[in-house]
Amino acid sequence: MTKENAHLYLPLVQALADGNDIQQLSCGEWMAFEDDAFIQGANNYRIKPKPAEVNIWVEDKTNFPEEISSCNAGETSRGRTVRLFREVIEPTEVNIWVEDKTNVPEEISSFNAGETSGGRTVRLFREVIEPTKP
Repeated sequence: MTKENAHLYLPLVQALADGNDIQQLSCGEWMAFEDDAFIQGANNYRIKPKPAEVNIWVEDKTNFPEEISSCNAGETSRGRTVRLFREVIEPTEVNIWVEDKTNVPEEISSFNAGETSGGRTVRLFREVIEPTKP
């Protein structure tokens, strides 16, 4: 950072002071910024985005999402239930063997999702990133 480009870092510094998380672009991925020393260009840093949440009406029988709702999650009407969906930001994905009959996850797999063996199927799971509490 120089005096000529310091203004580009001001939102990042303010976010740090406010207790927000900063991320640094490393090898094409956003990673936690831990050293608090801005040595790269300002475009290599960002304030970690907060996942958005939205309530959506979901058809009970088909499990099909229909429309965004201003109602609270859990409310029901005409065979539909409002369910809360959370945006996935930079998820970690893992393939896990799941027992077909019991639907119990058993172990992480190096096989691709959809492969089957011995009554088990490999399914793709995405990490849930919890929103930061105010």
